[in-house]
Amino acid sequence: MIIEIIVFVIIALAIGAVLLATTLSVRQAVAETRKVDVLQTDFYELSILRSDYLLYGEARARDQWLAKQVSTKKTLDTMTLPATGETRDLNRLRGFVNDIRSITARLVRLQEAQGLTTAIETSSPAVKSEVADLLQTNARISSVLETVTATTAARVTALENRSTWLIGIFVVLASGMVVAFGITVFRSALKPVAELQVGVSRIGAGDLDYTVPENAQNEVGDLARSFNEMAAELKRSYGELEHEVDVRKKTEADLREHRARLEELVRDRTRDLEVTMAELSRSNAELEQFAYVASHDLQEPLRMVSSYVQLLEKKYRDQMGDEADEFIEFAVDGARRMQELINDLLDYSRVGRFGKPFETVDMNDVLATALANLGVAIDTHQATVTHGDLPVVRGDRVQLVQVFQNLISNAIKFRGPEAPRVEVKGRREGDEWIFSVVDNGVGFDQSYSERIFQIFQRLQSRAESEGTGIGLAIASRIVQRHGGRIWAESEVGKGSVFYFSIPAEGG
Repeated sequence: MIIEIIVFVIIALAIGAVLLATTLSVRQAVAETRKVDVLQTDFYELSILRSDYLLYGEARARDQWLAKQVSTKKTLDTMTLPATGETRDLNRLRGFVNDIRSITARLVRLQEAQGLTTAIETSSPAVKSEVADLLQTNARISSVLETVTATTAARVTALENRSTWLIGIFVVLASGMVVAFGITVFRSALKPVAELQVGVSRIGAGDLDYTVPENAQNEVGDLARSFNEMAAELKRSYGELEHEVDVRKKTEADLREHRARLEELVRDRTRDLEVTMAELSRSNAELEQFAYVASHDLQEPLRMVSSYVQLLEKKYRDQMGDEADEFIEFAVDGARRMQELINDLLDYSRVGRFGKPFETVDMNDVLATALANLGVAIDTHQATVTHGDLPVVRGDRVQLVQVFQNLISNAIKFRGPEAPRVEVKGRREGDEWIFSVVDNGVGFDQSYSERIFQIFQRLQSRAESEGTGIGLAIASRIVQRHGGRIWAESEVGKGSVFYFSIPAEGG
């Protein structure tokens, strides 16, 4: 099909080139005809001016006639015609114009000798002779102009006739080419395309076994072969897809079954967890109640024991010997430590039971209160406590004072060889405030960072440090009540950093 198209295009281009050349020739001939028309007009005007001058003999008419002769000569000098005969006629016209100019010059001299207003009828025979030569030359010019005009017109007519014939031939050939091209396109393209369209419809309807005829030996034929290969690949992929769909359906059924089992298991575990949580809450409440009651009820007998032991110490010291004095001292110390333990246990149990409603609290004021409560310990041990600007949070003011007081008290209690230095800072991280208490104390092994927040857990013996080991547990419980968390970072001999967080107000 491509070869036929190339042949048709070459023929069309050849005919078009010939037609174009003929058209250009016609245009050139028409332009030459216009030049001849201009030349005829010049000679006609030249004749009018000549008659004017000969009739009236005026200087104005003479000057116009001479000027027209010059312009006509210029027109002839610039004019060219293609035919040999036409060129010869142009040369004859140029000679006639030169003759007219010579005759005019002699005529002007003769008439000037007689007077510028002398008419031809009263002129001398010499003037009349020159006028006769002038008229004879004009007659020859008219004859040559007629010949040039006829020749040019005949050439234009011939070119126009040839152009008409070429246009007719071009139209006939173009019509034939269109018909031949249509037949060729139908045979080589339209029919295979129609067959391909049928194949697309059949395969689109689900008939993957249909094949498109591959008769055409051109691009459409290649397309048909590619289409058949695509249909075969589609059939294979469709089979694989059906198998994969079956597998997925089975997998989805298994997943639904497993999900149902998992949901049932989650429900069972949730029920068990709810029961366990309820029991744990009840147990914690009972344990908290027991701790409170036990601690409260132990206060009175302990006070009695402590009072009588102290009376024994006052009354019989130095009377029953050194050993008895030591036993009494042990009893008094044990009663005192028991009193501290019961008081701390009461504080621990009161965190959840007697906490106040949350309110807006300025942590700068909270820290100031804690430092005032620790004033004696700070002065005694020459401790330095510094802090930056602290934020405002929502919480229980009394309990937050206790948190700062316990952490700073620990920093002073577990001091190093140097005077205690404590720094309190606060910063915003996301939707919570992070507070830190940094000291230069003895520090501890990081592996105990969780144990120290458990109740009654101590890292040092009572001989090394005072206290019941419940202060950090109380601080942890207070922070948890406020929805925060507490942790510590430390290294033996390099001090400690205790952190706790409080949710930011509105965050």
